[in-house]
Amino acid sequence: MPTYRERFVSRPEPEATRRDRVLPRMLLVVLGVTCVLALAFLVTFPDDQLPYWGIYNLVTDLHVYRWGGEFVHAGLPLYDGLIHSLDPGQSWRGPMPYTYTPFSAALFVVLANLSFQLMEASWLALNVASTVVVCWTMLTWLGYRRDLRLVWASVFFAGTMVFVEPVRTTLWLGQINLVLLALMVLDASGRGVFRGSLTGIAAGIKLTPGFMWIHYLVTKQYRTVLAGGAAFVGTIVIGAIAAPSSSLGYWTGGLFEAERIGDVAAPSNQSISGVLAWYIFDDATPRWAWLIAALICAAVGLGVAYRVHFRGQPQLAFVLSGMTGCVVSPFSWGHHWVWFVPLMVVLVHLLLERARRGWALLAWLLPFALYFLVGAWTFTFEAAEQPEGVWVGTGWFMSAQALNEPFGIVLREPYLVVWILTMIGAWLLVRRAPTSVAGSHSAINKTNAG
Repeated sequence: MPTYRERFVSRPEPEATRRDRVLPRMLLVVLGVTCVLALAFLVTFPDDQLPYWGIYNLVTDLHVYRWGGEFVHAGLPLYDGLIHSLDPGQSWRGPMPYTYTPFSAALFVVLANLSFQLMEASWLALNVASTVVVCWTMLTWLGYRRDLRLVWASVFFAGTMVFVEPVRTTLWLGQINLVLLALMVLDASGRGVFRGSLTGIAAGIKLTPGFMWIHYLVTKQYRTVLAGGAAFVGTIVIGAIAAPSSSLGYWTGGLFEAERIGDVAAPSNQSISGVLAWYIFDDATPRWAWLIAALICAAVGLGVAYRVHFRGQPQLAFVLSGMTGCVVSPFSWGHHWVWFVPLMVVLVHLLLERARRGWALLAWLLPFALYFLVGAWTFTFEAAEQPEGVWVGTGWFMSAQALNEPFGIVLREPYLVVWILTMIGAWLLVRRAPTSVAGSHSAINKTNAG
């Protein structure tokens, strides 16, 4: 019988991580064209100059982050009620709940010390840079050569993805999802004793990245879980030092109240709880029903991720688990689904590998179908209370007309439809692949655990 080291350590890395692939020049041309089109769409759907709805005209969430930093700096409680700007010049922005951790507010003290213009410009640059980092890291993790082509491919990929609804809405609201995604992707693709710590920091800012610890447990990457857990505990300590009373209240029950962030039956809730609320329970999903459905979806998603991971596709498995986290969350805004960025990178990579001739060329319609379903298409309605007398819904799920169409469920729940189809496609992709150690990370972690 082979020894533990012979079974797991002496095996070579899988082909996907050993190859020094070169990106085809034609792909760069296609990505360049789609990037230009996406940027044009970004300022057209809707008109960028339209008050409130233009891509640069809101950033409400960014200002809430700033308020959290102001409250921590001033020693005020974060969770006793709604927070607001301490600057009279920002009084037009209504009070909002602070739903993030005390650690995040301690980080956001930096924002409170910037001018509004510099803060907004810096945050936009950070989000765009994070998108490029995600694309670059996924491509290098997939084995592509780090050369000038990869630089341009990463930039063009990121530019193309700015028009998908999760990314567009993240930029519009000034959200932090792309930054957290970049941390998680860097973690998953990395090595070393600190691998997992970036995910722990991400979870310390916003709890949802903690779902990836289950992915690492399922795929037997135990050392990564330990490093992430240690980093997460560190964020709790830092938050407690920065805001002692707020931290005590948050970690002893306040975090559950902070999760009540919207109407669970709203189209913008692209999670299984939203499906139940809209189609079955008439706007109010019982907790037991959500829990059962979430457990089923988690079992399916993580089960497929396990199979895919150990059949030589760790990158795809990682993305599947991230998407599953959005499905099972009690409330997943559209902008939580920034996982479509690495999904698109992996999809294009798989097509470059497998769809080269014959009928398989039709598979190249898949990226365009995905883009269509998750694009930031807008729908305008009359609304007297809004600036310019219009209300703009972004994304197919915000189209009221779609709800009564024959394919209404596809358009109202496009992200869950994409998740289901991706699970099916991933299962079929590896159904005949031999079981193996999926990447050197598993081997390294098992060795350290042993």
